Amino acid sequence: MGKDTRIMKAQHKTFAEIVGDFSNKPSSQNNKTGYSCLGFCAALYKALNKDWPEVWNGLTIDNYQETIKTRSPFAQETLLKLASDIGTEVNPNEVVAGDFVIVKTHTGEMFPAVCVGNGNIVSSFEYCGVKVMKLDKEKGTIFVARRL
Repeated sequence: MGKDTRIMKAQHKTFAEIVGDFSNKPSSQNNKTGYSCLGFCAALYKALNKDWPEVWNGLTIDNYQETIKTRSPFAQETLLKLASDIGTEVNPNEVVAGDFVIVKTHTGEMFPAVCVGNGNIVSSFEYCGVKVMKLDKEKGTIFVARRL
């Protein structure tokens, strides 16, 4: 490997390294500089140089967290609308690392996350901050998947 190739490799982080930079960051519930579930997704995609909308259906990263706490149909409809406006649709059974997903829990609630591969997702959870989680039927299933 030539010197220029080594320098170029050193300048570019892998997807796993970028996700690792966010690992264990606090939730916005417990820390003003932490991430909401959607705020984390937006920050991750921006770190990956992917396009992410600043405003959608009247919501922003700053006011989404307050809206989702209401558990209103508007909040979930807005999350689904956002998903339909970004990237391209992917079959939830064919997700790969980097795909934006909406997970539906066994209680019917939905939250955004990013697939990291092998049945795992990463998101910011109000009780523990940014964590990787293995999905199973108890925790939830991928309801919507988009490739950015």
